[in-house]
Amino acid sequence: MARPETLSVIHPEDAQLIAQLASLQEMHDQIYHLRTLPQALVNPVCEMLRTQTLTSIGTDAPSKLYSRIQKIAIEGLKDVESFKQSWTSDESQQVWKRRLNEPFPQGSDVWRVDYISLLNESKAQEQQRTLEEVIPATDSRGLTEIVRDVGQKHQSMKLEPQGTTQLFPLNIRIAGMKFQVLSYAHDNKNYQVRYKEASRASELQDGILRHLNSRRVKGNLEYLMNMIASYEDVKRRPCDKCLKLFDKTMAFPVIRNAKPSTPSANEMGMLWEALHAACT
Repeated sequence: MARPETLSVIHPEDAQLIAQLASLQEMHDQIYHLRTLPQALVNPVCEMLRTQTLTSIGTDAPSKLYSRIQKIAIEGLKDVESFKQSWTSDESQQVWKRRLNEPFPQGSDVWRVDYISLLNESKAQEQQRTLEEVIPATDSRGLTEIVRDVGQKHQSMKLEPQGTTQLFPLNIRIAGMKFQVLSYAHDNKNYQVRYKEASRASELQDGILRHLNSRRVKGNLEYLMNMIASYEDVKRRPCDKCLKLFDKTMAFPVIRNAKPSTPSANEMGMLWEALHAACT
């Protein structure tokens, strides 16, 4: 399991939520370990039967077998008691209390699609298009130079061009997520982003991908790469408006708006605003 990036500034509500999620994760690990206990108790018997015959079993075999099983049982009992303590701890009681107090729709009341979030996201995309009106429609310098410079500027963004003579599809890894930039050259350049490994896509990656491909400026590779680079801290940067890491749907702030003060995409030091869809 990948270790999450360190959070530098945490909203108090986020800190409490993260602590509760960590408590649940620890109990999940304990349950997973307890599930192996029955097999662990049987393993010594299976091993003895597999490696020895009835005539080759020594007179001390039963006592050795008993000692091994007893040791496993005692350790397993300690694990069970540890889990019981975790389940009844004050931290767990806060989790159960939160679960009971939070509204969870039932049956036909469940919305399979969060239309409110989609509406807010659409508004955010429209706002981003307005801000992008000052961004040049195409790049003003060579693509190889752009890839090199942006890669040097953002060391946490790993770039994997196809080769020395072919840039696309350009594989990009940022914040543990893998994307591919594709180039569609017709009358104008049109750069699109897709998953490099679609089977491993998460809701976070889905939200980022939708926002990247909703940008108005389709033919400016430098602007797109800087936009992708702005997600290097997506798992630890709170929303610039509500100052929280998670919104009510447990989503990260995936909206990235170029600051209005940024005159053009030719400047390598672009500034970005991070927002939840509901905070736009």
